[in-house]
Amino acid sequence: MLTNSQDNTLQYVDLRTYKVLKRFESDHYTNTSQTNKACLSAGAQYVLVGGKENIIVFNTKTAEVEDVYQDAHTSRVLGCYWQPIGQQFASVDGLGGLIIWE
Repeated sequence: MLTNSQDNTLQYVDLRTYKVLKRFESDHYTNTSQTNKACLSAGAQYVLVGGKENIIVFNTKTAEVEDVYQDAHTSRVLGCYWQPIGQQFASVDGLGGLIIWE
């Protein structure tokens, strides 16, 4: 399970043991909403989450930032969705802006 907290961290948790497997945090990421939706890529290789007008991609093996997408949204990003097959993903912001990333 992937959790997203008000302390600006995400945690990858094993639901069988409740053990935190990885903790994700970065200066690029600020949780801007109680309903901010983060997601895992197909195969759980990456974590995708939106922050203040940006999208952050974490590598699940290293817990490091893999990429940061900026300057596309004009307000806080509230949700991300990774396509089940392939590398495309979508993000939506607080003004209703929807971006499909390839």
